[in-house]
Amino acid sequence: MNHEETERYMNNCTIILGSWTSDSASLDYYADENVNLQSYISNEEWSVVSFKIYRHEYLYPCCPKPWVILEASLVIQRKPLFYVFNLIIPTSIITIVAIVGFFTPASTGDERTEKFNLGITTLLAMSILLLMVADQMPTTSEFVPLIAWYFLAIMIIIAIGTFLTNAMIHIQLQYRYGHFPSPKIRYLFFSRIARLLFDSIPHELYLLWRELKVPIKG
Repeated sequence: MNHEETERYMNNCTIILGSWTSDSASLDYYADENVNLQSYISNEEWSVVSFKIYRHEYLYPCCPKPWVILEASLVIQRKPLFYVFNLIIPTSIITIVAIVGFFTPASTGDERTEKFNLGITTLLAMSILLLMVADQMPTTSEFVPLIAWYFLAIMIIIAIGTFLTNAMIHIQLQYRYGHFPSPKIRYLFFSRIARLLFDSIPHELYLLWRELKVPIKG
């Protein structure tokens, strides 16, 4: 079974029925295309999409009469409610909280340590959810499930936000001790990255830096 798309996986199970010793002259098969599913017992993880039987005739050089084969095709689909409710929705909420927490203003003490702690906490929560996914998956190195890629991408986003928060805390603490960022760092963030983000330096801060003769461009 292919578990690459676990949360919406659909599988086609085929059963072939036929005789190895008798052709259609001795043994012939006929079946309805639609199978009666009144005795079917529903499953908690899988649902039946379709179940049909097809009749095929094959001619072989050894025999003048065709050989009849019945092909039963059972299509089942995994129910995604477990993965959506227990994995995807909690992960989306955690990611939104982490992103919103990164853009919130500083606290009354003018510190951002809470943001850094939030990033570490969300990474820990994502690691626990990723362990839940690993427990549901078979051990294989041939592919990575789609839901695992989803978790990995979100963890990378949260890790980048945590790293940037750490950099902001470092710059803020250096500013308290009277150490300004190097000219190259100021030029990179205030001239290059600011343009990419369609942002600019606040006018009051710009006037203050001009008064203090703080170089902005490298």
